[in-house]
Amino acid sequence: MRRCRCCSRGLRALAQASHNSALAGLQARLETLVAVWIRQNIRKPGEGRLAEHEAVLKAVRAGSARAARSAMHAHMDSATRRLRARLGRG
Repeated sequence: MRRCRCCSRGLRALAQASHNSALAGLQARLETLVAVWIRQNIRKPGEGRLAEHEAVLKAVRAGSARAARSAMHAHMDSATRRLRARLGRG
C-alpha cells in the first residue's frame, strides 16, 4: 500500500509539473482508479513495473525532458498492453 500511495503522489506531482491543467485535472479525477490499478499490478513480481516508474523518476531528477518523455511513453505502452491483456483484448 505504501508503494501505491507513493506512486499516486508521484503521478500527481508529474501532472502538476507538466503545467497542463487538463492533464492535472484528469489525473486528479482518475487518481482513485489509478490507485486500484497500481495496487493490483505493482505488487506482482515480474514485468519490471516498478523499474518503469524508476526510469521516469530518474529522468525527471536528471532534468531530461526527452528521457522522461521516452520513459513515460514506454511505461504507458507497457501499461496499455497489460490492461488490454487483462481485459481480454490483447
